[in-house]
Amino acid sequence: MTEVDHAGPRRTTTGVTYGSTGRAAALLAMALGWLSGWPGAASAGNDDELLVGDQAALAGGAVTAMAEGAGALAYNPAGVMRGTDENHIDASATVYGVRRYVTRALLSLPAQAADGESFLEITVVPSTLAYVRQLGRLRVGVGFFQRRATSLTLRANVSDDSAGQLDWRLTIVDRNQLYDAVVGTGFSPHPRLHLGFALHGLVSSTSGFIAFGGGLVDPVTRQADYALSQSFLVSATTVSARVSAGLQWSPTDDVSVGASIDSPARTLYSSTTVDFSAQQQSPTNNGFATDSVDRTGLVYERFQPARVRVGVALERPWGWLALDGDLQPAVHRSDLDRKLVWNLRVGGLFRVTDVLQVGAGLFTDRASEHRPDSFGEARVHAYGATLGLRFMKDRQLAPGEEAPRLRFGSTFALRYAYGAGRVAGLDVAPVPDVNDPNVTAPRISPMRVHEVSLYMGSRLSF
Repeated sequence: MTEVDHAGPRRTTTGVTYGSTGRAAALLAMALGWLSGWPGAASAGNDDELLVGDQAALAGGAVTAMAEGAGALAYNPAGVMRGTDENHIDASATVYGVRRYVTRALLSLPAQAADGESFLEITVVPSTLAYVRQLGRLRVGVGFFQRRATSLTLRANVSDDSAGQLDWRLTIVDRNQLYDAVVGTGFSPHPRLHLGFALHGLVSSTSGFIAFGGGLVDPVTRQADYALSQSFLVSATTVSARVSAGLQWSPTDDVSVGASIDSPARTLYSSTTVDFSAQQQSPTNNGFATDSVDRTGLVYERFQPARVRVGVALERPWGWLALDGDLQPAVHRSDLDRKLVWNLRVGGLFRVTDVLQVGAGLFTDRASEHRPDSFGEARVHAYGATLGLRFMKDRQLAPGEEAPRLRFGSTFALRYAYGAGRVAGLDVAPVPDVNDPNVTAPRISPMRVHEVSLYMGSRLSF
């Protein structure tokens, strides 16, 4: 049976029943119910999974008052006016990012066997490419930042031989990327005051796969008394937009204050496809069901809440030390449901020589999700530190050139984050009955994440 609704999603369904259409519908409803509670697997990063820009990578993201150059487009657009470099190009990558996930009971049998997961995820992310140029009294910047990069596979299986050979296996694959393309400008109405504005275009790409299956083999006949398999394939792309504004003010030569605000991000276009299939075999019922849902078109939904950052920094000849805080309000809507999120960061950049600087920072990266209670939901709060080096070298140009010198910069920074939280796995009945609404139940399990990444950045100023 195929139905097409030009005013809504396209949906295709095929079913072979287990003696009645009601049982096939029950199987389909049960499986789709699992999927509706699966937002994707958790990682060590939340809204600030990747630190972009040299300063943020060195100082743990504590840059609201001190952000400068192209990286300021991501945190405080007023920072494009900071510093003496009128024109510069920034490029960076987070390479050899390694995350280790540990769970205890992703899949379990009631009061019996349970299986978790411990594995490594390795990523290479081209996180920044940006350019800032002086145009009269303004500085204009364009930038491309990758703000999130998750690529993981979770596997778990449980077995019980007390009543035959019983085996269940669960596999979850999650791929998630978030890209931020920014156009911004800044100006200085006073030598101690910088203002900036930016327009952000956000593209989110998500794909996921869930496979669950198993069965019971009779110990005497060695025949399968019961078998069930289900699989989901999800792919989604959204295009969103937001605006941001910021200021940096230096009331004295030693103190700088910064503030920025991001408007709520609104989704303008969305494309989502979900494919599902299930098959059951038992002594009394055999059959399968499939379903496909495709939603594509222009929408106007909230993608992210507003965000406010405030920071203060102490500047001295040896460098600077900064403290940052940011807040995202709670949102309870049909298109977005998040808790209030706050984060704190402290970091600095310290001059060792005219060529070498050392940066260090501490940060929090707290999750916005509610306490998990449905399969696949997770909430992990992350806490970490950064440590790195920046090398700067000037090359003088001949008289008459457009710029008096070229400045080359290289940044190398390590980031460690520890995530602690919970994930909702599955507690499976030994022999599920498709007509039983309690065939599975969520099982809340601790989850730990360790993340180590190496950031490499370069800058050319002129």
